[in-house]
Amino acid sequence: MKLHGILGGIGIVAAAACSGTIGSNEQPVVVACDEPGAVRLCYPAAPMTQGIGACQDGSQTCLDGAWGPCTGFVAPAEEACDDGIDDDCNGLADDGCPCAQGTSQSCYTGPAASQGLGACQDGLQHCPDGTWSAGCEGQVTPTVEQCDTLDNDCNGIVDEGCDCVDGSSLDCYSGPSGTKGVGLCHGGTQSCNDGSWSSSCSGQRVPAAESCNGKDDDCDGKTDEGNPGAGTSCDTGAPGICAAGKRDCQGGKLVCVQLENPSSGDACGDGKDNDCDGLVDEGVGESCNLKDDDCDGQIDEDINMPCTVLGAKGVCSQGSYQCSAGVLDCIPNQGPSTETCDGKDNDCDGTVDDGNPGGGGSCTANAPGICANGSYKCVGGKIGCVAGSSKTEVCNFKDDDCDGQTDEGLGGGSCSTGYLGECAAGTFICAGGTLKCKGINSIKPEICDNKDNDCDGIVDTFPCGIGKICTNGQCKGP
Repeated sequence: MKLHGILGGIGIVAAAACSGTIGSNEQPVVVACDEPGAVRLCYPAAPMTQGIGACQDGSQTCLDGAWGPCTGFVAPAEEACDDGIDDDCNGLADDGCPCAQGTSQSCYTGPAASQGLGACQDGLQHCPDGTWSAGCEGQVTPTVEQCDTLDNDCNGIVDEGCDCVDGSSLDCYSGPSGTKGVGLCHGGTQSCNDGSWSSSCSGQRVPAAESCNGKDDDCDGKTDEGNPGAGTSCDTGAPGICAAGKRDCQGGKLVCVQLENPSSGDACGDGKDNDCDGLVDEGVGESCNLKDDDCDGQIDEDINMPCTVLGAKGVCSQGSYQCSAGVLDCIPNQGPSTETCDGKDNDCDGTVDDGNPGGGGSCTANAPGICANGSYKCVGGKIGCVAGSSKTEVCNFKDDDCDGQTDEGLGGGSCSTGYLGECAAGTFICAGGTLKCKGINSIKPEICDNKDNDCDGIVDTFPCGIGKICTNGQCKGP
């Protein structure tokens, strides 16, 4: 069995195919059909009541090339009270019926198939004065579908016909593949308006022509390639031939690169500032080249530049250039002479002031001790009194180490004084420029201690008194 004529999802059949009125027993006008056994929905009552309350569609069957009568439909009837049903299909149950004052009951005037679907919801019908009111407070009936993630038309489908949800956004990028995230290129966002994505990608950066800025404008992973913006003429700001330049991309900036380097001087008569000093044809210093370099009408004149004579030493290595037939020769300024104390190698042997020229002879230097005994020497190209050398200090009544003290820190060490007993032990001291042995102990009264205290050569001679004897360093007896 097949169903035909389902229009708008709720089965409204064209009035020409199936018609009727509330309470009418008239059959619909016969309309031809070409599929025997096919079935379609029909509703011969007032269209505004179709699917409301108790009202529902019927069906027609194709028989012998024509649609049969509409059977099974429920048309509006007189409202019956206290059954909780909208019998007259106006969206209100028991309206006009008596009720307990102050009570309420749910109601819904939209199509029955939409009740409870999507955004649609029941309202409340109130009983203010003993009968049900005609309104349905707070109900939500089907509206035109919006792109807002809600089922506004209550057909069980959310946002049908929408590409996106209004107000939402997504990442986008319209540049060539492989360039997003490279160099300056980055994605943007598309916004959803009226259920469709915007045609533009807001905020994106796609490849552009490379410019001289130290950045990867064309997003190929390279910076300032191809020397962008270069090659055009520019003025360096320098004088003369150094003013001409061309632009070049360097370090992310276009700079004016000088095309010609300055010469050592101007060429005579060419009308140019060849050495870039702001002056034209002022000439250069004369060179040994059989030419008039300084533009004064003379050739190779006044060339007296200093030079170093190859292989010569000392003062003999100092020379001056002489120009002959366009060739420069380095001629020594002087030959070797007797060495003098002047800080120069006069005899040209490679050593300065060798042999202490002008030196010798004793002198008194400004130094302490034996270092005051100096001699005249050639030092730094001048004759001066040079102090003698210091020595290790010895006991001789002299300041040998030149520290301003005489015989300091000398002596020490054990020695024998030549006396007997305890007076024999001594230590060396430096006195009057001579090492002497000074006794450590002096003569003392004899005591019983196994020592010769009185330095007479005898140990413990009668130290204990009358009637006692000294034995092993102890006095014994009565």
